[in-house]
Amino acid sequence: MPFLSYKQKKNRIEMMRHKIVVCAIVKNEAPYLLEWIAYHRVIGVDGFLIYNNDSTDETPRILEQLARAGIITYIEWPSQPDRNNQEDAYRDACQRLAGQSEWVAFIDADEFIVPVQHDDLPSFLAEYVDVSGIAINWKLFGSSGHLVRSEGLVIEQFTQASRSKSPQNTHFKTIARIDFVRDLTVHRCKFSDGDIYCYPDRTPVSDQPQKLITYINHQFIQINHYFTKSKAEWSLKRARGRATKTEEIRSENFFYRNDMNDEYDLKILRFLEKTKQEISTLSDLSNTQVLLETDLKKVRFYGKVSFAKQTKSQILGSIVNSPQLKSESEANKIKILGWVLGKTLPAIAVEVICQGKVLLKVPVSQARPKIAEKYPEKNYARNCGFSGSISLIGMPTQSDILIQAVLEDNSCVPIGLIQYCQLSDEIKQTDKLVNSEEKMKNFTIAKNPLLSNNAINFLKNYFVQNSNSKVLEFGSGASTVWLSRLTSNLVSIKHHPDWYETVKSTLDNDSTCQSVDLRLLPLPYYSVCDEFPDEYFDLIIVDGRDRMKCLEASIRILKPGGILMLDDAQRKRYERADYLLRDWEFTRSISPARQTHWWIKPEKFTTPDLKWTQLLAKQSLRLYAGNLTPYAKKEGWIGVSHRMSDEYHINHDLTNPFPIPDDTIDAFQSEDVFEHIPPDRLISVTFPEMYRTLKPGGYIRISVPDYRCDVLLNRTWKDERGKPYYDPGLRGQGKVGAVDKTVMHRGHIWFPTYEQLWTLIELSPLRYCRADWLHYYDSNGEPIMNEIDYSKGYVKRTPDNDKRVKDPRRPLSIVVDLYK
Repeated sequence: MPFLSYKQKKNRIEMMRHKIVVCAIVKNEAPYLLEWIAYHRVIGVDGFLIYNNDSTDETPRILEQLARAGIITYIEWPSQPDRNNQEDAYRDACQRLAGQSEWVAFIDADEFIVPVQHDDLPSFLAEYVDVSGIAINWKLFGSSGHLVRSEGLVIEQFTQASRSKSPQNTHFKTIARIDFVRDLTVHRCKFSDGDIYCYPDRTPVSDQPQKLITYINHQFIQINHYFTKSKAEWSLKRARGRATKTEEIRSENFFYRNDMNDEYDLKILRFLEKTKQEISTLSDLSNTQVLLETDLKKVRFYGKVSFAKQTKSQILGSIVNSPQLKSESEANKIKILGWVLGKTLPAIAVEVICQGKVLLKVPVSQARPKIAEKYPEKNYARNCGFSGSISLIGMPTQSDILIQAVLEDNSCVPIGLIQYCQLSDEIKQTDKLVNSEEKMKNFTIAKNPLLSNNAINFLKNYFVQNSNSKVLEFGSGASTVWLSRLTSNLVSIKHHPDWYETVKSTLDNDSTCQSVDLRLLPLPYYSVCDEFPDEYFDLIIVDGRDRMKCLEASIRILKPGGILMLDDAQRKRYERADYLLRDWEFTRSISPARQTHWWIKPEKFTTPDLKWTQLLAKQSLRLYAGNLTPYAKKEGWIGVSHRMSDEYHINHDLTNPFPIPDDTIDAFQSEDVFEHIPPDRLISVTFPEMYRTLKPGGYIRISVPDYRCDVLLNRTWKDERGKPYYDPGLRGQGKVGAVDKTVMHRGHIWFPTYEQLWTLIELSPLRYCRADWLHYYDSNGEPIMNEIDYSKGYVKRTPDNDKRVKDPRRPLSIVVDLYK
C-alpha cells in the first residue's frame, strides 16, 4: 500500500495511516537516494516524506518517479533567505502527518538508523509504547581511507567509525510520535509536560545546550552518520551548502575533524544483501539516466557559484571563464578554463569533481600576464592559469560540477560550481528546478491558512459576529484567500513580487473571494502602519517578515478590544511579544510544531515600555546591568535593575527580552551580574538580546569573578572533585543546601572560568563580535592581564582598583570587551 497518493491535477497529498515515516530534506543526493530509501524500507520503514531543496542533479527526477510509484512523497522546498529551511520543512511535515502516522524519524540522507538488538525498527519501537520521543545517538563514520567515490554502496564502502564515546556522538536525532510533537529543531522535538522523551535505555533527554551534553548510548540502536564519505564526495557536499544555513560553506578543516576511522563497525552489514535486492526493485521504478553517445543532445549551463567570501583567507582571487552562464554545448566535451591565485601559497592544480568522482586534474601553470601585473608581489601570479576538458559521456543528465583548487600544502579550496542539464524535451522542465526565484512563480496557494487549528476555529467564530471588522495582515498567502471569504475589509501586505502575483491571481480567479486591498511593499514593510490613524483596525494578524517590528508597530493602530494575532509564536525570537503585551488578555493555541498566540488590547492601555520609549530618545544610550555604581551614574549610564526604578534605573529582568528595537544601544556593561543568571538563559535570551539591540560598532564589557583567582577559590566550599559550589565570602548570598550542595536563595549559580565564559559566548550570537580578552587566568593557571581602558566602563574588581590582588598583581575578574 503506498504511503502517499501523489495527485498532480489536484496538487495535494492524501495521506493514509502508517506505522513509521522517515522525513528528510535533500539536496543533490542522486547517487545515494535509492540506497538510503531501500535500506530503511528493509528495516521496516513504510513511508517517506522527502523535501527537495534546490537540487540541480537528478534528485528531482528520481523522487518524481518514486512518488509516482507510491514509494515516497516528494515536495519542492526551495531555499528562503534568512530561514532555517530544514526546520521549516520539518514543521510543515508535522502539519501534513498529524493523525496520519504513528512514528516519524527526522533524519538526513547521510544517516542510517541501525537496530542493534532487534531485527527491524518496528520491533524496537514496540518496546516504547509509553514514550513520545526517542533520542538516537550518532555513530560518526569516516572516509575509511577513500579519496574518491568508488563502486559499491555507502554502507559497504565506509566501515570505519569513531569510538562510541567520541564527543561527536553526543549528537542525536529523534524518532517521535507525531501527534505528540509540539515543536522541533533539526535534532530535538518538544513535547508537553509529562510526555516521556528519552534515550533507548530510558535515560531522560537533557534540555541542556548540545555542547554541554555528554550522554551517549549505542547499546540498542544507533544512527550511522556517513558525514564525510570520501574526500572528493566531501568537497561536493561542502560546496552545495547547508539546509539550515543556506549561505554557509563549511571550512575544509571540517573534513579532517570528522574523518574518524578509529574502529571497524560492521553492524549494518547484516542488512546488506536485502538492501541490494531492494535497490534493484527501486531502480526499475526510478529509471536513472545517463548521457549516451548515441543520444547526446545539447547541454545548458545554468549557473556558477562563487566562493570568494568563504575562501578569502586562502585565495586572493579566481575566475572560471568557461563554461559561461546560460551557454550551451553540442559537443560531447566541456572545456574548463580559468585562473586561481593563492593568498600565501600557490595553487598547484585544479580538480573537477562530479558525484564524488574526480573527472579531471590539471596543473595550474598557464601564463596569465594580466594577473601578474595586478599582483606583482606574488612571483607565482604569472603562471596561475589552467584549462582542460571533460567528457559528457556517462555523465548524469543533470548534475553539478565542482571546481576546486589544490594549494601547495594539498589543502583544497572550492572556486566554482557549475550546474548543467541536458536540453531534451523530457528534461527541459529542470529550467524551473535550478532557480529558486523561478520556483516562487510556481508556488500554489494551500487550501487552509498555516495557523493552529484552534486559531482557525477562533477566527471563524469571530467573523460570524464581526463580519465588517477591519483586518490588517502581514504576510499574504493561503490565509489571505481564506480571510477574503470571511471579510470584505482586508488589507494584506507582501514583499515578494512572485508570491504577490500568485496570491493576486488566486483571488481574481476565485469567485468566493471578496475584494482585498493587496499591497506589494518592499521590506521593511511594517512602516505601512504609519499610513493608518490610531485605533483603526479590529484585527491584525502578524505572519510575515520582521514579525516583532510589525507587532510593535501594530499596537498604535489597533482598537481597544481589538485582537493582535502572532503565528509561529513558539520561536525564541518572538519571546519579547509576551513581555511587551504582558498586561493584555492572552490566548495560546498549540498544534503540532506550531503555536498561534493572540492578545486582546485593553480599553485603557499604557505601554509598559514608556520608560524605554523615553530612553530611545537619548542621543547615546549606554546600559549597565544592575544598580549603578557612583562612577557609572556620574558617566551617564542607565541601570537595568531587577528591583529599582528611578531617574537612573529602569526596572527589567535580564532573563527577559528587551522591549526595544534592533541596533539601539551604544554600549552595555555588566560587572558581577551574569554569574547569578543560569547559563541556559544567558545563551538563549540575555546574550542574544544584548547582541540584537547593540548598534553596529557598539561594544559590550563583561566582567565576572574569576574562580581561578586564589582570593576567591580558597574561600569557596568545594565538592568531592574540588569544584566550587558555594562562596561564603559574598554578602547576601543566601543559604546553602547542605545535602545537595546548591544555593537555595540568590547567590552564584555558576562559578566562572575563562573557558566557561568563552563557551557561553560561543554558544550565543555574541560569537560574531570581535573579542578583546583583557583579564583572566588561562587553563594553565597563568594570569593574563592587558591594559583596561576604564573610560569604556569602570571595573571595580581589578588590580588597579582592588587592593586584594595588587601584590602580587593578578586578575580578580574575567574582563572581556566585545565589539559588534
